[in-house]
Parts: sequence; structure tokens; C-alpha cells
Amino acid sequence: VSKHTIADNTVSKHTMVVNTVRKHTMAVNTVSKHTMADNTVSKHTMAVNTVSKHTMAVNTVSKHTMAVNTVSKHTMAVNIVSKHTIAANTVSKHKIAVISVRKHKIAVISVRKHTIAAKTVSKHTIAVITVSKHTIAVNTVSKHTIEANTVSKDTITANIARAHIR
Repeated sequence: VSKHTIADNTVSKHTMVVNTVRKHTMAVNTVSKHTMADNTVSKHTMAVNTVSKHTMAVNTVSKHTMAVNTVSKHTMAVNIVSKHTIAANTVSKHKIAVISVRKHKIAVISVRKHTIAAKTVSKHTIAVITVSKHTIAVNTVSKHTIEANTVSKDTITANIARAHIR
């Protein structure tokens, strides 16, 4: 879309398909329910490729990105690829356990099944706090990040954190 902006087009409930376009940006297009598809393009972005229903498959592209490989249905397996990435280990079925280590990373702690709980650590990161089952709540912390707050069950509401729109 454009630098520091978010492109959101939901298709079906409980889903989130993300395709990064440029530095610090996120392009989102929902595909199927409870899934998330991401493809990172440049640094400080997320690279995610959905594998199956309720799962998240992520492959990092460059530094400051996410490296995630789904293991089983409804789970999330994360392996660090390069510096400034995320180290995640799934805890139990339907949950995601992620704790950020250094800046430019995402800290995620699952709350309930099919949900994602994340808190950003430093700039260029995403802060996510799940609210209810199958929903994603995001709160930005610093500049160049995404700010989203879920409204109701199975819905996603996104708001740009800073002006930076071109």
C-alpha cells in the first residue's frame, strides 16, 4: 500500500491474510476462517504463510522479521532465523506462546484457545492482546507500528498508529 500504512480487506470471519508491501507496512487480506497468511517483503515486517485452518505458518525473509513454521493444526511453531526475530515455542494445542527477546521483536503469550496475546517491546514491532476466542486485539506501542483493537468476537478492527501515510 504505502509506507507505514495498513491495508485491510476481510473476506471471511476469523481470518487474517497479511502480505507486506513495503518497509514497516502491513497489507491484510482475509482468506479463510481462523487463519493468517503473511508474506514479508522488507525488514521490520511480518512473513506469514497459513498452512491449515486455525494455524499460522511464518517464514522470515530479512532481519527484524518473524520466522514461524506451523507444526500441527491450531498451533504455532516459531524458529528464530536471524537477529531481531521472534523465538516462539508452542505450549499447548490451540495456543501460541511467544516471548520477545530484543528490540524489533514481538512478545506473544496465548490467553485462550485460538487466540493470540502479544505485547510489543520496542519500535517497529506489533503489540497484540487477544480479547476473546478467535479474535485478535492489537495495540501499538511506538512509531511505525500497527494499532488494532478488536470490537466483537470474530472481528478485527485496525487503526493506524501514526500519521506517516503517503
